[in-house]
Amino acid sequence: GLAGSLLGQPPTYYSLLSLADAILPPGGIATADAGTITLWITFLLFAFIFPLVYLLLIFSLWTLPLTLYAQRKLHVFVEVIHAWGSIEVFVLSIVAALLELKQFAGFIVGSKCDTVNKLVTEYLSEALPHQDEVCFTVITRLTHGTFVLVAASLLIMIIGQYVVRSSHHAIEDRFRRDSGRRDEDQVEEWGLPANRCTEVSQLLL
Repeated sequence: GLAGSLLGQPPTYYSLLSLADAILPPGGIATADAGTITLWITFLLFAFIFPLVYLLLIFSLWTLPLTLYAQRKLHVFVEVIHAWGSIEVFVLSIVAALLELKQFAGFIVGSKCDTVNKLVTEYLSEALPHQDEVCFTVITRLTHGTFVLVAASLLIMIIGQYVVRSSHHAIEDRFRRDSGRRDEDQVEEWGLPANRCTEVSQLLL
């Protein structure tokens, strides 16, 4: 708005890591108290570190030759890490917040700028961009990094679920064979063999 034009404030760009650093005081982690540091670490763990660990674990689960015991332990650990990772929650909340931020800023200002807005529209409409013909506003835009992050979140969910489901079926097969049961004894899902969906998806991939 007019305030931004007068102050000459450049646009500010945010990323996942810069938002995490925004939790800290201006002096950085050296001047932060224990509560702030805990919040900063928690944010990085849930939104950044756990998703990366989850990707490494499902890659290990997919590629490494494991004993049945080790595979079951790793499978359970992968599911636990997936439950704690929240990159998709972060992406959804950030996109929703950005889309509503302008309306929220207008709600805070309320009617305090109505007189100034009339003067700006009457005398400064030609000198200011159309979006700045108010006393104060907040304009947000989703840059290309947002769409990369959304795509990455979707891929993590799709590939992760596929690998975990395949691992679950593999564990069931190995346990059944180690127990001396036949392949015909496998549990059916929706009237189909347990691994039919996994086999078809493997062929498609």
